[in-house]
Amino acid sequence: MSGVAHSEKGTVAFGAANVICGSLVAFSVFSALPSRWWVVDSGAVLVIVLLGVSGIGLLWRKPWAIPTARFASGVVLAVGLLFIGAL
Repeated sequence: MSGVAHSEKGTVAFGAANVICGSLVAFSVFSALPSRWWVVDSGAVLVIVLLGVSGIGLLWRKPWAIPTARFASGVVLAVGLLFIGAL
């Protein structure tokens, strides 16, 4: 975005946090859950891919990383609200 300054430490911190959160979702859904359900698995794969791609992009300081991280945060919010609403 034009006119918006991004700190180097913040970019690295958010990149690391996205990679860690994506890894945590992957472990939680595919290792810790006792059974498989395609709805949960597909939502988890979407979240894992988006968090991983945005996190790696932020760590490598790619120009597409910040818009991707914004998109990933919106998708994570939407998927979380859908799953909570389904309960």
